[in-house]
Amino acid sequence: TIVPQASETSFRRRLEPENLDQAYKLATVLAQTKYCGVATPEEALARLMFGAELGLTSMQSIRAVYVVNGRPGLDATVMLALCLNHPTCEYFEPVESTAKIATYRAKRKGRPEVVLSWTIAQADTAGLLGGKPKGEGKNAELTKPKDNWVNYPENMLRARCIANLARMVFPEAINGMHLPEELDGEA
Repeated sequence: TIVPQASETSFRRRLEPENLDQAYKLATVLAQTKYCGVATPEEALARLMFGAELGLTSMQSIRAVYVVNGRPGLDATVMLALCLNHPTCEYFEPVESTAKIATYRAKRKGRPEVVLSWTIAQADTAGLLGGKPKGEGKNAELTKPKDNWVNYPENMLRARCIANLARMVFPEAINGMHLPEELDGEA
């Protein structure tokens, strides 16, 4: 007899936990392996649950959801993917991307286009490039630059632009989530 091949979708579903006990068992394994920086089963479970709210698989959740100061943060590329997959999204696309500016445009069906930019000047004003006074008076010291902002300004500008535009145009697609560095007090 010929056994039909399981579809990719059914295979994915077989790997997904179906209840809290299964999710905790998966979270425990992920914590034991330290996969994607998961420290505890509880952290892994929280990431799985936050991701599930957004329609992500377990492994997508572990790779893209971060818990920072007790709040969930989401990778910008996943924010973009969730917006693009949203039923009201006509488009969400880059207009310009350099080390000085990132500009994206997005449009919901039946709504006007929204264009948003994030600039290196905004990053500097937010203290992300370092050199801003921290503290007051004689005790003030200059903040240190954020490594990713110094080494990868184009990527960081794109991420900030995507996150802000996603929250403006498709807040329900990303559940209003922020980038992990936004939750870490980096502005």
